[in-house]
This record gives sequence, C-alpha cells and structure tokens, in this order.
Amino acid sequence: MRSFLLFTVIVVISFCSNAQFHKEKVLFRLGVRQLGMTGDVPFKDDASLNIGVDAGVGISYKITSKLKFQPEIHYSQRGFRSKHNYTDSTYIENTISLHYVDFSPNLSFNLLKKGLRGDWLNIWGGPYVGYGFAGNTTVSEKVLNDRTNKADTTLTRSVNSFSNGVKRLDYGVNVGVGFKPNQFVTIGATYSLGLNNLSDDNKYTLYNHSFGLFLTVLFDDLF
Repeated sequence: MRSFLLFTVIVVISFCSNAQFHKEKVLFRLGVRQLGMTGDVPFKDDASLNIGVDAGVGISYKITSKLKFQPEIHYSQRGFRSKHNYTDSTYIENTISLHYVDFSPNLSFNLLKKGLRGDWLNIWGGPYVGYGFAGNTTVSEKVLNDRTNKADTTLTRSVNSFSNGVKRLDYGVNVGVGFKPNQFVTIGATYSLGLNNLSDDNKYTLYNHSFGLFLTVLFDDLF
C-alpha cells in the first residue's frame, strides 16, 4: 500500500512541476457503471445488476500536442449485489453499497485526429486513491411463514459496512478509451480495478471493480 501511495505522489509531483504553467481546461466527468466485487463475496456467482455513478472535476494540463495530465477529484459509488434463490419463492439478497471520494491523477493520450475541430480517439488512465465516507451492507431474506407455510415473510438486516469488516481506504487503477467529436466533449468506456484488499480479516479478500460509460466536458478558462 505504501509503495502504491508513494508512486501516486511521485506521479502528481513530477507532472505538476512540468505542467503547472500550461493549464488548458477545467474538466467535468460523469460516468455510469456496473459495480462489482471479487474475492470472498457472498453468492458472487449470483451477482445481479448494480448500477452506480461517478462524478468529478479536474484540470487538464497540456504536456505535448498529444499528451495531457488530468488530476481529478471524484465522488464514486462502489459495491456489490447478489440474489440467491433457495426455491422458486424464497431467496437471500446481499447488497454492499459504498461511497468514496477519489483522487485520480490521469494521463490522456490522443491516438487519432481527424479534421481541424478535433475528432480524437484517445486513451487515458492512472492510479486512484479513495476514502470511503459512507457504506451500508444489507441482507434481505424471503422465508416461509411457519403458520401459513407461504413465502410471505421478509427479514432484513442492515449495518455500516466500514464498521463491520470493510476498510475505508481503497486504491487501484482506472483506464478508459474515448472519442472526442469536438473540442469540448469526450464520450467513451472505462474500467476500474481495485488493488487493495478491503477485508479487515486477512483470511478473506474483497476487491472493487467496475466498468461503464463516461462523458467528459472540457471548459476553456472557467476559472
């Protein structure tokens, strides 16, 4: 963990020192992602759709005509959801909902340019470090009623995730590929891979990951 954090700090310092006099644009990024976890997750083979959002702001520094340094601060949702059916009418549903503030110093590289107005194909990526400020783990079961012998009873338990076995600190890498139809907007796909074991118990593992779509808007001299 210390090596990863040190690497992130070195990346930020080195690029800021070279790019601090070349501020180009303020950027806003919005993403919609399918959230998931790997490791010792309850009923992970029965994972279900779990949509989260990612939104943040940053500054785009021009290094060369093709390379840009883009440090960003994000609000990011992460977590996991599964539903395991015991029978046709009984089931157990597990939901882990985590909320983070992320810092992500990214590099963006333009691969292709068409025309004078832009139309760039680019790839971007970099490390991220996130702090979990809120989290909730919910287990909901649909069980048989002993008196009616019908599945009409739901039992729900909910706890604070970060007070019950989940670490607040997360870090990993983000990568993405985007298409820039004009000089202000980029749309594309992104993938995020957590590298920190979030389980407080060393006997178990728990890692975040997600993939989805994003929209980036660049503003000239907003500040």
